[in-house]
Amino acid sequence: MRRRVASTLFGLLLVAGWPASAMGQDAVAPPKDVFRLGARLGVQIFSYEETEGAVRSEYDTAGPALGLTGMLRLGDRFRITGDYLGAFLAEASETWRNVDTPFGLGTQHNDLSLDFHVLDLDVGYSVLKRDGLDWAVVAGWHAYWQGFERSNFSITTATVIIGAPGLTVTEDVEGFGLKLGTVVEARVAPRVWLEAGFAGYLLYDVNVENSALGRIESDGYAFRWRAALDYFLTPRVSIGGGYEGHFIHVDRATSAIAILPENETWAHTLTARLGVRF
Repeated sequence: MRRRVASTLFGLLLVAGWPASAMGQDAVAPPKDVFRLGARLGVQIFSYEETEGAVRSEYDTAGPALGLTGMLRLGDRFRITGDYLGAFLAEASETWRNVDTPFGLGTQHNDLSLDFHVLDLDVGYSVLKRDGLDWAVVAGWHAYWQGFERSNFSITTATVIIGAPGLTVTEDVEGFGLKLGTVVEARVAPRVWLEAGFAGYLLYDVNVENSALGRIESDGYAFRWRAALDYFLTPRVSIGGGYEGHFIHVDRATSAIAILPENETWAHTLTARLGVRF
């Protein structure tokens, strides 16, 4: 399912992001810029699940997303980049299957609202740089935040329905990690440039603060990937469309009174882009 979603979004990008008249336009060479500023706005499709033995949660939602990027060049081959992506997701139902209760196994339903924010800071070096092509490797630091708010709890078993509609449980997640990746920019038409990137993250510090169960610490890993097409209106201004994918895996962890189940996040974001170069 996730592979089909990613493939569909990428296909839409290729169809919608390619200007029909690009092949007939004169070439535009982006300037040797010192600083770039980019903004993007779109929609994110978000999935989250937790697994603890036979118990498994399912949560799928979507919402608007906003991204900002700044890049400063140092000389001809070095760059410093900061990138932020935030999604403000619609409240949706979360389902927990095989929940053990005094009345037997049941299914729990609750409402869940969630915000998701990602920040990358990295330094890059252009390994291959020539007219129409720039391939760089990057290394840096990564952080993400997830703000959960669960409410309207109910559990259904074969014999009874248990409800707690007035209960609200919040959970704040902060994860930090080291980043290693690569990015490539290539001219694919006279005024159209392709930008693509992939990065892996070692999450050495994941902190979970649950309003009912206290603090739990864990670790994990993550991956991000992206592709975009930019059409240069002028040598310094571009518009385009892009796709970004994000996967997060957090390991199972325990505290004195609580268990943090193994959990995974999948986020697929489709955006319109505006870029300015100075």
